[in-house]
Amino acid sequence: MAVVRPTPADPTPDLAAAAAPGDQRAAPPELGESIAVLSGPTFMYSDPAGDVPPGSIGGLVHLDTRMVSGWVLTINGARLLVLRSQVVQHYSAQFVLTTPALPDLPPDSISVNRIRYVGDGFRERIRLVSFRPEPVRLEVRLAVAADFADLFEVKSGVRDRSAQITRRQTSEGKALTFMYENGDFTARTEVRATPSPARIESDELIWDVDLQPRQE
Repeated sequence: MAVVRPTPADPTPDLAAAAAPGDQRAAPPELGESIAVLSGPTFMYSDPAGDVPPGSIGGLVHLDTRMVSGWVLTINGARLLVLRSQVVQHYSAQFVLTTPALPDLPPDSISVNRIRYVGDGFRERIRLVSFRPEPVRLEVRLAVAADFADLFEVKSGVRDRSAQITRRQTSEGKALTFMYENGDFTARTEVRATPSPARIESDELIWDVDLQPRQE
């Protein structure tokens, strides 16, 4: 039976009808009910939590090159639960999330709102609100990856470019940059955040966040 593979143009085909029951080899990592925002030659596909797990067909594509291939937000090491996600305009989306049960924190303790824009670059605003009666300290991580895959590769299989991709942090530790060179072709992805992360470990931006009761 022919395999129907998700692509950026069709990220959620009916895999159940395309693959034999129990055959998981035919199915690549899925985004589920994906959320897409786009503006001109730039678009971003993610899962309903706003994440792009590495190895999926999602990401930020500009001029047919995938500039971001991984984009995952965690709190205290855990990915977030989806309450609601929706496209607001074709260039913007909102993700309303909450925390699962965590050590020292019951479920639904922290509300997380991600507001995303694609246009002159790619922007995301992350808002946290604590519903705990006591102060809480959180470790917020944003894991980033960039594979600079061609759009047509994303549809089939991505060539490993890791030997041609360099990473660097600014001297102040405020930005993370990925640079790709292949002959005359170069591409660059720079991730900046305000407030600046407390630290950058490998390809993860990390903030230590202290919240008082009901504080945003």
